[in-house]
Amino acid sequence: MHIPDVTADNAVASALAEWMIVAYDAYMPTCSHTRIKLRGPPRPSWLYGYNKIFLTTPSAQLHETWQAKYGDAYSLPVAVGETRIALLDPKALVWVFSSNVYNYVRPVGQSKLVASLVWDDHKRIRKTMMPGFTPAALRSFTTVFLEEAYHVKDAWSTMFSEQKGGLDSIGKAGFGHDFASVTGEKPLIQKLLDSFGTSRQSPITALVLSLVHAFPILVDLPTKRKVFRDKLRMAMMGIATDILEESHKVGEEGRKSLIENVLSRSTSFPPIHHSWQINTIMFAGYDTTSTTLLWALHELSLNPTAQSKLREELSQFHEPTYDHLREKMVYLDAVVKEVLRLHPSIVEIYWNAIKDDVLPLARPITTASGEQISQIPIKGGQGITVPIEALVRSPAIWGEDSHEFRPERWNEHLPERVREFHAWSNLWTFGDGPRGCIGRTFAIAELKAVICILIQNFTFEPLTPGGKDVRRVPGVTPRPVNDGSHGLKLRVSQIGMD
Repeated sequence: MHIPDVTADNAVASALAEWMIVAYDAYMPTCSHTRIKLRGPPRPSWLYGYNKIFLTTPSAQLHETWQAKYGDAYSLPVAVGETRIALLDPKALVWVFSSNVYNYVRPVGQSKLVASLVWDDHKRIRKTMMPGFTPAALRSFTTVFLEEAYHVKDAWSTMFSEQKGGLDSIGKAGFGHDFASVTGEKPLIQKLLDSFGTSRQSPITALVLSLVHAFPILVDLPTKRKVFRDKLRMAMMGIATDILEESHKVGEEGRKSLIENVLSRSTSFPPIHHSWQINTIMFAGYDTTSTTLLWALHELSLNPTAQSKLREELSQFHEPTYDHLREKMVYLDAVVKEVLRLHPSIVEIYWNAIKDDVLPLARPITTASGEQISQIPIKGGQGITVPIEALVRSPAIWGEDSHEFRPERWNEHLPERVREFHAWSNLWTFGDGPRGCIGRTFAIAELKAVICILIQNFTFEPLTPGGKDVRRVPGVTPRPVNDGSHGLKLRVSQIGMD
Protein backbone atom coordinates (compact mmCIF):
# COMPACT_ATOMS: atom_id res chain seq x y z
CA MET A 1 0.00 0.00 0.00
CA HIS A 2 1.34 3.43 -0.91
CA ILE A 3 1.71 5.76 2.07
CA PRO A 4 1.45 9.44 1.05
CA ASP A 5 4.17 11.77 2.25
CA VAL A 6 1.62 13.71 4.27
CA THR A 7 1.00 10.59 6.39
CA ALA A 8 4.61 10.54 7.45
CA ASP A 9 4.61 14.31 8.01
CA ASN A 10 1.51 14.16 10.20
CA ALA A 11 2.78 11.12 12.08
CA VAL A 12 6.09 12.79 12.88
CA ALA A 13 4.48 16.12 13.79
CA SER A 14 1.89 14.61 16.14
CA ALA A 15 4.35 12.13 17.64
CA LEU A 16 6.95 14.81 18.30
CA ALA A 17 4.35 17.09 19.87
CA GLU A 18 3.36 14.34 22.30
CA TRP A 19 6.90 13.14 22.99
CA MET A 20 8.18 16.68 23.50
CA ILE A 21 5.83 17.02 26.49
CA VAL A 22 6.89 13.63 27.85
CA ALA A 23 10.56 14.47 27.28
CA TYR A 24 10.25 17.81 29.04
CA ASP A 25 8.74 16.14 32.11
CA ALA A 26 11.23 13.26 32.03
CA TYR A 27 14.42 15.18 31.40
CA MET A 28 13.93 18.54 33.15
CA PRO A 29 15.91 19.04 35.17
CA THR A 30 18.35 16.82 33.25
CA CYS A 31 20.10 14.19 35.33
CA SER A 32 23.84 14.15 34.69
CA HIS A 33 25.56 10.77 34.24
CA THR A 34 29.00 12.19 35.00
CA ARG A 35 30.22 12.62 38.57
CA ILE A 36 32.43 15.51 37.45
CA LYS A 37 31.29 18.36 35.22
CA LEU A 38 33.47 18.54 32.12
CA ARG A 39 34.04 21.51 29.89
CA GLY A 40 32.55 21.50 26.42
CA PRO A 41 30.83 23.56 23.73
CA PRO A 42 27.68 25.48 24.74
CA ARG A 43 24.30 23.90 24.02
CA PRO A 44 22.80 25.28 20.77
CA SER A 45 19.37 23.69 21.32
CA TRP A 46 17.70 21.85 24.20
CA LEU A 47 15.78 19.60 21.81
CA TYR A 48 18.57 18.71 19.37
CA GLY A 49 21.83 19.61 21.06
CA TYR A 50 24.45 19.27 18.32
CA ASN A 51 22.76 16.25 16.71
CA LYS A 52 21.08 18.20 13.92
CA ILE A 53 24.24 20.23 13.20
CA PHE A 54 26.23 17.00 12.74
CA LEU A 55 23.93 16.03 9.86
CA THR A 56 25.21 18.94 7.74
CA THR A 57 28.67 19.70 9.17
CA PRO A 58 31.65 17.30 8.94
CA SER A 59 32.23 15.66 12.31
CA ALA A 60 36.00 16.26 12.27
CA GLN A 61 35.56 19.98 11.62
CA LEU A 62 33.67 20.41 14.90
CA HIS A 63 35.61 17.95 17.04
CA GLU A 64 39.03 19.27 16.00
CA THR A 65 38.00 22.74 17.19
CA TRP A 66 36.67 21.40 20.48
CA GLN A 67 39.71 19.17 21.05
CA ALA A 68 42.00 22.19 20.67
CA LYS A 69 39.90 24.12 23.21
CA TYR A 70 38.85 21.49 25.77
CA GLY A 71 41.37 18.64 25.45
CA ASP A 72 40.97 14.95 24.57
CA ALA A 73 37.73 14.45 26.53
CA TYR A 74 34.85 16.90 26.85
CA SER A 75 31.12 17.20 27.35
CA LEU A 76 29.01 17.19 24.17
CA PRO A 77 25.40 18.49 24.31
CA VAL A 78 22.98 16.14 22.52
CA ALA A 79 19.20 15.72 22.28
CA VAL A 80 16.66 16.59 25.00
CA GLY A 81 19.14 18.22 27.37
CA GLU A 82 21.44 15.18 27.65
CA THR A 83 25.23 15.19 27.28
CA ARG A 84 27.67 12.60 25.96
CA ILE A 85 31.42 12.44 26.60
CA ALA A 86 33.51 12.86 23.44
CA LEU A 87 36.69 10.76 23.70
CA LEU A 88 39.91 11.31 21.73
CA ASP A 89 42.20 10.08 24.50
CA PRO A 90 44.17 6.92 23.58
CA LYS A 91 44.12 5.40 27.07
CA ALA A 92 40.38 5.96 27.47
CA LEU A 93 39.73 4.43 24.05
CA VAL A 94 41.70 1.28 24.93
CA TRP A 95 39.58 1.02 28.07
CA VAL A 96 36.26 1.36 26.23
CA PHE A 97 37.17 -0.78 23.20
CA SER A 98 39.28 -3.49 24.85
CA SER A 99 39.81 -3.55 28.62
CA ASN A 100 36.17 -3.05 29.65
CA VAL A 101 34.53 -3.43 26.25
CA TYR A 102 31.37 -5.27 27.27
CA ASN A 103 30.35 -2.55 29.71
CA TYR A 104 29.47 -0.46 26.66
CA VAL A 105 26.58 -1.07 24.28
CA ARG A 106 25.05 0.74 21.33
CA PRO A 107 22.31 3.27 22.13
CA VAL A 108 18.92 1.62 21.56
CA GLY A 109 17.94 3.95 18.71
CA GLN A 110 21.14 3.34 16.75
CA SER A 111 20.92 -0.39 17.42
CA LYS A 112 17.40 -0.43 15.93
CA LEU A 113 18.65 1.37 12.80
CA VAL A 114 21.53 -1.06 12.33
CA ALA A 115 19.42 -4.13 13.09
CA SER A 116 16.87 -3.10 10.44
CA LEU A 117 19.48 -3.97 7.77
CA VAL A 118 22.21 -6.21 9.17
CA TRP A 119 23.01 -8.62 11.99
CA ASP A 120 23.79 -6.54 15.09
CA ASP A 121 25.06 -9.18 17.52
CA HIS A 122 28.78 -8.43 17.32
CA LYS A 123 29.86 -11.23 19.66
CA ARG A 124 28.15 -13.86 17.54
CA ILE A 125 29.23 -12.19 14.29
CA ARG A 126 32.87 -12.37 15.35
CA LYS A 127 32.55 -15.95 16.59
CA THR A 128 30.91 -17.27 13.44
CA MET A 129 32.53 -15.13 10.73
CA MET A 130 36.15 -14.80 11.86
CA PRO A 131 37.01 -18.34 10.66
CA GLY A 132 36.17 -17.19 7.13
CA PHE A 133 38.98 -14.62 7.17
CA THR A 134 41.96 -17.00 7.39
CA PRO A 135 45.20 -16.14 5.53
CA ALA A 136 44.59 -19.02 3.11
CA ALA A 137 41.05 -17.79 2.39
CA LEU A 138 42.27 -14.23 1.92
CA ARG A 139 44.84 -15.42 -0.62
CA SER A 140 42.02 -17.05 -2.57
CA PHE A 141 39.78 -13.99 -2.28
CA THR A 142 42.57 -11.77 -3.63
CA THR A 143 42.59 -13.83 -6.81
CA VAL A 144 38.87 -13.08 -7.16
CA PHE A 145 39.45 -9.38 -6.50
CA LEU A 146 42.11 -9.23 -9.20
CA GLU A 147 39.89 -11.09 -11.67
CA GLU A 148 37.03 -8.66 -11.08
CA ALA A 149 39.38 -5.69 -11.35
CA TYR A 150 40.44 -6.99 -14.77
CA HIS A 151 36.75 -7.24 -15.73
CA VAL A 152 36.30 -3.57 -14.83
CA LYS A 153 39.41 -2.73 -16.85
CA ASP A 154 38.07 -4.63 -19.88
CA ALA A 155 34.67 -2.93 -19.57
CA TRP A 156 36.30 0.49 -19.38
CA SER A 157 38.53 -0.32 -22.31
CA THR A 158 35.41 -0.94 -24.37
CA MET A 159 33.44 2.06 -23.19
CA PHE A 160 34.29 4.68 -20.61
CA SER A 161 31.42 4.93 -18.15
CA GLU A 162 30.94 4.96 -14.41
CA GLN A 163 31.48 1.49 -13.01
CA LYS A 164 32.03 -0.01 -9.59
CA GLY A 165 34.00 -3.14 -8.82
CA GLY A 166 32.68 -3.59 -5.30
CA LEU A 167 29.53 -5.66 -5.74
CA ASP A 168 30.93 -8.19 -8.22
CA SER A 169 34.05 -8.94 -6.20
CA ILE A 170 32.10 -8.96 -2.92
CA GLY A 171 29.65 -11.31 -4.64
CA LYS A 172 32.18 -13.82 -5.89
CA ALA A 173 34.69 -13.70 -3.04
CA GLY A 174 32.02 -13.36 -0.37
CA PHE A 175 29.35 -15.72 -1.65
CA GLY A 176 30.42 -17.46 -4.88
CA HIS A 177 27.63 -15.45 -6.52
CA ASP A 178 27.91 -13.39 -9.73
CA PHE A 179 25.98 -10.10 -9.57
CA ALA A 180 27.02 -9.22 -13.16
CA SER A 181 27.02 -5.55 -12.18
CA VAL A 182 29.98 -4.68 -14.42
CA THR A 183 29.14 -6.60 -17.57
CA GLY A 184 25.35 -6.40 -17.50
CA GLU A 185 22.33 -4.51 -16.19
CA LYS A 186 22.73 -3.26 -12.63
CA PRO A 187 20.86 -5.63 -10.30
CA LEU A 188 18.29 -4.18 -7.89
CA ILE A 189 20.60 -4.66 -4.92
CA GLN A 190 23.28 -2.43 -6.48
CA LYS A 191 20.77 0.24 -7.50
CA LEU A 192 19.43 0.35 -3.95
CA LEU A 193 22.87 0.41 -2.33
CA ASP A 194 24.04 3.14 -4.69
CA SER A 195 20.97 5.30 -4.09
CA PHE A 196 21.12 4.86 -0.31
CA GLY A 197 24.09 7.18 -0.06
CA THR A 198 23.03 9.68 -2.73
CA SER A 199 19.37 10.20 -1.87
CA ARG A 200 18.59 13.52 -0.18
CA GLN A 201 17.65 13.56 3.47
CA SER A 202 14.15 14.93 3.94
CA PRO A 203 13.38 17.21 6.91
CA ILE A 204 11.55 14.31 8.51
CA THR A 205 14.58 12.04 8.14
CA ALA A 206 16.75 14.75 9.67
CA LEU A 207 14.37 14.95 12.64
CA VAL A 208 14.42 11.19 13.11
CA LEU A 209 18.22 10.96 12.94
CA SER A 210 18.61 13.90 15.32
CA LEU A 211 16.29 12.47 17.98
CA VAL A 212 16.63 8.70 17.51
CA HIS A 213 18.95 8.24 20.51
CA ALA A 214 16.39 9.91 22.78
CA PHE A 215 13.32 8.37 21.11
CA PRO A 216 14.21 4.97 19.56
CA ILE A 217 10.58 4.47 18.46
CA LEU A 218 11.15 7.13 15.76
CA VAL A 219 12.96 4.43 13.75
CA ASP A 220 9.59 2.80 13.08
CA LEU A 221 7.80 5.88 11.72
CA PRO A 222 6.58 5.45 8.09
CA THR A 223 9.10 7.85 6.54
CA LYS A 224 10.55 7.52 3.04
CA ARG A 225 13.83 6.32 4.54
CA LYS A 226 11.99 3.60 6.51
CA VAL A 227 10.28 2.40 3.32
CA PHE A 228 13.66 2.45 1.59
CA ARG A 229 15.32 0.40 4.36
CA ASP A 230 12.54 -2.17 4.12
CA LYS A 231 13.05 -2.47 0.34
CA LEU A 232 16.79 -2.85 0.76
CA ARG A 233 16.40 -5.50 3.46
CA MET A 234 13.96 -7.51 1.36
CA ALA A 235 16.20 -7.28 -1.70
CA MET A 236 19.20 -8.49 0.30
CA MET A 237 17.16 -11.29 1.87
CA GLY A 238 16.08 -12.44 -1.58
CA ILE A 239 19.68 -12.64 -2.75
CA ALA A 240 20.70 -14.32 0.52
CA THR A 241 18.14 -17.06 -0.11
CA ASP A 242 19.58 -17.70 -3.59
CA ILE A 243 23.13 -17.73 -2.25
CA LEU A 244 22.27 -20.21 0.50
CA GLU A 245 20.74 -22.55 -2.07
CA GLU A 246 24.01 -22.43 -4.03
CA SER A 247 26.29 -22.58 -0.98
CA HIS A 248 26.84 -26.34 -1.19
CA LYS A 249 28.71 -25.80 -4.46
CA VAL A 250 32.44 -25.08 -4.44
CA GLY A 251 33.48 -22.12 -6.57
CA GLU A 252 35.65 -22.07 -9.66
CA GLU A 253 38.92 -24.01 -9.42
CA GLY A 254 37.86 -25.46 -6.08
CA ARG A 255 37.81 -22.10 -4.31
CA LYS A 256 35.49 -21.63 -1.37
CA SER A 257 33.75 -18.32 -0.87
CA LEU A 258 33.77 -16.46 2.44
CA ILE A 259 30.21 -17.48 3.27
CA GLU A 260 30.99 -21.15 2.51
CA ASN A 261 33.90 -20.98 4.94
CA VAL A 262 31.62 -19.41 7.54
CA LEU A 263 28.70 -21.82 7.03
CA SER A 264 30.96 -24.84 7.38
CA ARG A 265 31.84 -23.63 10.89
CA SER A 266 28.40 -22.45 12.05
CA THR A 267 26.09 -25.38 11.35
CA SER A 268 24.39 -24.96 14.73
CA PHE A 269 22.74 -21.69 13.66
CA PRO A 270 19.33 -21.69 11.92
CA PRO A 271 19.10 -20.57 8.25
CA ILE A 272 17.78 -17.10 9.15
CA HIS A 273 21.09 -16.35 10.88
CA HIS A 274 22.97 -17.34 7.74
CA SER A 275 20.80 -14.94 5.74
CA TRP A 276 21.65 -12.11 8.13
CA GLN A 277 25.36 -12.97 7.85
CA ILE A 278 25.10 -12.57 4.08
CA ASN A 279 23.24 -9.27 4.47
CA THR A 280 25.99 -7.97 6.75
CA ILE A 281 28.75 -8.79 4.24
CA MET A 282 26.76 -7.33 1.35
CA PHE A 283 25.82 -4.07 3.03
CA ALA A 284 29.02 -3.38 4.98
CA GLY A 285 31.41 -4.77 2.38
CA TYR A 286 29.95 -3.16 -0.71
CA ASP A 287 29.05 0.33 0.45
CA THR A 288 32.17 1.02 2.48
CA THR A 289 34.67 -0.46 0.02
CA SER A 290 33.18 1.06 -3.11
CA THR A 291 32.94 4.49 -1.49
CA THR A 292 36.57 4.27 -0.31
CA LEU A 293 37.56 3.40 -3.88
CA LEU A 294 35.82 6.55 -5.12
CA TRP A 295 37.75 8.64 -2.58
CA ALA A 296 41.00 6.96 -3.65
CA LEU A 297 40.45 7.80 -7.33
CA HIS A 298 39.38 11.33 -6.39
CA GLU A 299 42.52 11.93 -4.31
CA LEU A 300 44.81 10.45 -6.95
CA SER A 301 43.16 12.57 -9.64
CA LEU A 302 43.98 15.68 -7.59
CA ASN A 303 47.55 14.52 -6.97
CA PRO A 304 49.14 13.60 -10.33
CA THR A 305 52.59 13.26 -8.75
CA ALA A 306 51.33 10.63 -6.33
CA GLN A 307 49.41 8.92 -9.14
CA SER A 308 52.52 8.76 -11.33
CA LYS A 309 54.65 7.49 -8.45
CA LEU A 310 52.12 4.76 -7.75
CA ARG A 311 51.91 3.80 -11.42
CA GLU A 312 55.69 3.57 -11.63
CA GLU A 313 55.75 1.13 -8.70
CA LEU A 314 52.87 -0.95 -10.11
CA SER A 315 54.51 -1.16 -13.55
CA GLN A 316 57.02 -3.58 -12.05
CA PHE A 317 54.28 -6.16 -11.51
CA HIS A 318 52.72 -7.23 -14.80
CA GLU A 319 50.76 -10.06 -13.18
CA PRO A 320 50.18 -8.97 -9.58
CA THR A 321 49.60 -11.63 -6.93
CA TYR A 322 48.48 -11.75 -3.31
CA ASP A 323 52.10 -11.67 -2.14
CA HIS A 324 52.88 -8.66 -4.34
CA LEU A 325 49.90 -6.72 -2.98
CA ARG A 326 50.65 -7.66 0.60
CA GLU A 327 54.42 -7.26 0.76
CA LYS A 328 55.99 -5.71 -2.34
CA MET A 329 53.83 -2.72 -3.25
CA VAL A 330 54.99 -0.33 -0.55
CA TYR A 331 53.64 2.87 -2.07
CA LEU A 332 50.27 1.26 -2.86
CA ASP A 333 50.05 0.29 0.81
CA ALA A 334 50.78 3.90 1.77
CA VAL A 335 48.15 5.24 -0.66
CA VAL A 336 45.47 2.91 0.72
CA LYS A 337 46.29 3.83 4.33
CA GLU A 338 46.22 7.53 3.49
CA VAL A 339 42.80 7.25 1.82
CA LEU A 340 41.46 5.30 4.80
CA ARG A 341 42.87 7.98 7.10
CA LEU A 342 41.40 10.96 5.27
CA HIS A 343 38.07 9.33 4.46
CA PRO A 344 36.93 6.86 7.13
CA SER A 345 33.65 5.12 6.31
CA ILE A 346 32.36 5.54 9.86
CA VAL A 347 32.74 9.09 11.18
CA GLU A 348 31.53 8.51 14.75
CA ILE A 349 30.81 5.57 17.06
CA TYR A 350 28.41 5.76 19.99
CA TRP A 351 28.32 3.70 23.21
CA ASN A 352 26.33 3.81 26.43
CA ALA A 353 27.83 2.58 29.71
CA ILE A 354 25.88 -0.24 31.33
CA LYS A 355 27.36 0.20 34.83
CA ASP A 356 29.33 2.85 36.70
CA ASP A 357 32.91 3.06 35.46
CA VAL A 358 36.08 5.15 35.61
CA LEU A 359 37.70 6.21 32.33
CA PRO A 360 41.51 6.51 32.57
CA LEU A 361 43.19 9.34 30.63
CA ALA A 362 46.62 9.49 29.02
CA ARG A 363 46.66 13.27 29.45
CA PRO A 364 45.02 15.30 32.22
CA ILE A 365 42.09 17.53 31.29
CA THR A 366 40.66 20.59 33.02
CA THR A 367 37.12 20.34 34.37
CA ALA A 368 34.51 23.10 34.34
CA SER A 369 35.59 24.02 37.88
CA GLY A 370 39.25 24.33 36.85
CA GLU A 371 40.37 21.06 38.45
CA GLN A 372 42.99 18.90 36.68
CA ILE A 373 41.90 15.24 36.46
CA SER A 374 43.50 12.08 35.03
CA GLN A 375 40.37 9.93 35.08
CA ILE A 376 36.64 10.47 34.58
CA PRO A 377 34.20 8.66 36.89
CA ILE A 378 30.89 8.04 35.12
CA LYS A 379 27.54 6.52 36.03
CA GLY A 380 25.69 3.76 34.25
CA GLY A 381 23.79 5.15 31.28
CA GLN A 382 26.46 7.70 30.36
CA GLY A 383 26.76 8.12 26.60
CA ILE A 384 30.15 8.07 24.86
CA THR A 385 30.93 9.53 21.43
CA VAL A 386 34.10 8.39 19.65
CA PRO A 387 34.75 10.85 16.79
CA ILE A 388 36.61 8.50 14.42
CA GLU A 389 36.99 11.12 11.71
CA ALA A 390 38.68 13.54 14.11
CA LEU A 391 40.93 10.79 15.46
CA VAL A 392 42.39 10.20 11.99
CA ARG A 393 42.45 13.81 10.78
CA SER A 394 43.12 15.99 13.81
CA PRO A 395 46.16 18.34 13.55
CA ALA A 396 46.67 17.88 17.30
CA ILE A 397 47.37 14.19 16.63
CA TRP A 398 48.67 14.01 13.05
CA GLY A 399 50.43 17.35 12.68
CA GLU A 400 49.88 20.49 10.64
CA ASP A 401 49.56 18.60 7.34
CA SER A 402 46.84 16.29 8.69
CA HIS A 403 44.27 17.40 6.10
CA GLU A 404 46.63 16.83 3.16
CA PHE A 405 46.74 13.70 1.02
CA ARG A 406 50.37 12.69 1.56
CA PRO A 407 51.02 8.93 1.31
CA GLU A 408 54.70 9.48 2.04
CA ARG A 409 53.89 9.98 5.73
CA TRP A 410 53.44 6.21 6.05
CA ASN A 411 57.06 5.58 5.06
CA GLU A 412 58.31 8.17 7.56
CA HIS A 413 58.38 8.31 11.36
CA LEU A 414 54.80 8.93 12.46
CA PRO A 415 54.24 11.62 15.13
CA GLU A 416 54.48 10.45 18.74
CA ARG A 417 50.81 11.17 19.42
CA VAL A 418 49.79 8.98 16.46
CA ARG A 419 51.86 6.10 17.80
CA GLU A 420 49.95 6.24 21.09
CA PHE A 421 46.93 4.77 19.30
CA HIS A 422 47.40 1.02 19.13
CA ALA A 423 44.81 0.21 16.49
CA TRP A 424 45.78 -1.25 13.10
CA SER A 425 48.51 1.03 11.62
CA ASN A 426 47.67 3.52 14.41
CA LEU A 427 44.40 4.21 12.54
CA TRP A 428 40.95 4.13 14.10
CA THR A 429 39.22 3.78 10.73
CA PHE A 430 38.35 0.15 11.52
CA GLY A 431 37.91 0.61 15.26
CA ASP A 432 39.87 -1.67 17.59
CA GLY A 433 39.61 -4.51 20.06
CA PRO A 434 36.90 -7.20 20.14
CA ARG A 435 34.52 -4.87 18.29
CA GLY A 436 36.96 -3.84 15.58
CA CYS A 437 35.98 -4.48 11.96
CA ILE A 438 36.48 -8.18 11.25
CA GLY A 439 36.41 -7.55 7.49
CA ARG A 440 39.42 -5.20 7.52
CA THR A 441 41.83 -7.54 5.71
CA PHE A 442 39.12 -8.45 3.19
CA ALA A 443 38.41 -4.77 2.42
CA ILE A 444 42.08 -3.78 2.17
CA ALA A 445 42.86 -6.68 -0.16
CA GLU A 446 39.99 -5.69 -2.45
CA LEU A 447 40.98 -2.01 -2.45
CA LYS A 448 44.58 -2.82 -3.30
CA ALA A 449 43.62 -5.21 -6.09
CA VAL A 450 41.21 -2.80 -7.78
CA ILE A 451 43.43 0.28 -7.41
CA CYS A 452 46.40 -1.69 -8.73
CA ILE A 453 44.72 -2.75 -11.96
CA LEU A 454 43.00 0.59 -12.60
CA ILE A 455 46.13 2.70 -12.07
CA GLN A 456 48.18 0.33 -14.23
CA ASN A 457 45.78 0.84 -17.13
CA PHE A 458 44.17 4.28 -16.78
CA THR A 459 44.96 7.85 -15.80
CA PHE A 460 42.52 9.89 -13.73
CA GLU A 461 41.98 13.65 -13.73
CA PRO A 462 39.30 15.76 -12.05
CA LEU A 463 36.33 16.78 -14.17
CA THR A 464 37.03 20.46 -13.44
CA PRO A 465 40.40 22.07 -12.56
CA GLY A 466 41.32 21.22 -8.99
CA GLY A 467 38.12 19.22 -8.54
CA LYS A 468 36.42 22.33 -7.17
CA ASP A 469 32.97 20.98 -8.03
CA VAL A 470 33.36 17.85 -5.86
CA ARG A 471 31.64 17.93 -2.51
CA ARG A 472 31.15 15.45 0.28
CA VAL A 473 27.61 14.11 0.64
CA PRO A 474 26.55 12.50 3.93
CA GLY A 475 24.91 9.11 3.70
CA VAL A 476 25.51 5.63 5.04
CA THR A 477 29.13 6.53 4.35
CA PRO A 478 30.26 10.02 3.25
CA ARG A 479 30.95 10.00 -0.49
CA PRO A 480 32.30 12.40 -3.13
CA VAL A 481 29.89 13.74 -5.77
CA ASN A 482 30.12 16.42 -8.43
CA ASP A 483 27.75 19.37 -8.19
CA GLY A 484 24.58 18.56 -10.11
CA SER A 485 25.41 14.84 -10.17
CA HIS A 486 24.55 11.76 -8.14
CA GLY A 487 28.10 10.40 -8.23
CA LEU A 488 31.76 11.14 -8.83
CA LYS A 489 32.78 11.98 -12.39
CA LEU A 490 36.42 11.92 -13.48
CA ARG A 491 38.29 12.33 -16.77
CA VAL A 492 39.57 8.84 -17.50
CA SER A 493 42.10 8.01 -20.21
CA GLN A 494 43.39 4.61 -21.17
CA ILE A 495 47.17 4.40 -21.03
CA GLY A 496 48.62 4.00 -24.51
CA MET A 497 45.56 5.49 -26.23
CA ASP A 498 46.19 9.23 -25.67
